[in-house]
Amino acid sequence: MESLKAMRGHGDVSIDFIWGTDERRNRARSWFWTRRKERAGGDPDDATSTEGSIWQYVHDNGNGGRELFVRGRISLAWEDPDGYAKGLMELLSE
Repeated sequence: MESLKAMRGHGDVSIDFIWGTDERRNRARSWFWTRRKERAGGDPDDATSTEGSIWQYVHDNGNGGRELFVRGRISLAWEDPDGYAKGLMELLSE
């Protein structure tokens, strides 16, 4: 986050996002996550929700850019390679 703090107030630097439109949750159910949850005393995914998202941080920082949406939810380049490639090329060409 220090690198993002350093960009605060520099309007010429913007960070673009490519989002997946599939909002289904697919949490891992292996023994690793169960043990981690027991040790921490809670759900490991809950820790990130209290801190806010990277998108929110970037926008609050004044460096929010464009947002594109493609299919997929976790690994966009794998789940929608054509849409991801097209979105990435669109961001790079402008």
